[in-house]
Amino acid sequence: MKVLEIKKNKIKNMLDIYFDDDLILTMYEEDYYRMNLYEKEQFTYEDIEKIKDITEEKLARTYAMKLILYKKRTKKEIEDLLSKKDIKIDIINKVIQGLEADGYLDDILYAKKLIQKLALKNKSKKQVEVEFKLRGLDYLKEIIDSYEDDEATLCKIFNKKFLDKDLKDEKTRFKIYNFFRSKGFSNEVIRKFIPLDR
Repeated sequence: MKVLEIKKNKIKNMLDIYFDDDLILTMYEEDYYRMNLYEKEQFTYEDIEKIKDITEEKLARTYAMKLILYKKRTKKEIEDLLSKKDIKIDIINKVIQGLEADGYLDDILYAKKLIQKLALKNKSKKQVEVEFKLRGLDYLKEIIDSYEDDEATLCKIFNKKFLDKDLKDEKTRFKIYNFFRSKGFSNEVIRKFIPLDR
């Protein structure tokens, strides 16, 4: 394909390359010069695919960095958000590997901070597992397993919210019982604090 014209794009540091078959290729100006493309009058399909991949990878990394700088994220979250932009999976993988290597993505550190945050909120182990799964961290079983047992968590919540409630009243017992069930606590653990039969 023959190059007809090269113009600066509206986006800073980007160029538009116009070809004789009505193709317009947008790429970073620095890559245009780094790859010595200014010397070429003809481009092969392989050249164009390579340029597209290089440009897509840089754009994907820039977008991922914006997401991470706005809010810490996991590999899975970045993968999902980049996939929504129809970015090729091999480019997504390269971007994620690069961000990990540069220290911008660290699932283990993220998981440790998340578990501390969930502990402060007195979440049940079931709730922790759900939160980890939503963020693609469920493969970090050892961190999930390090979470304090449900009995200690339920005791904290019970003492904070329900210590002054009349457990002799059946409606009150069922209300508290259902509260803990909705939070993911098992029947066995709940019954240690709220026996259903009185």
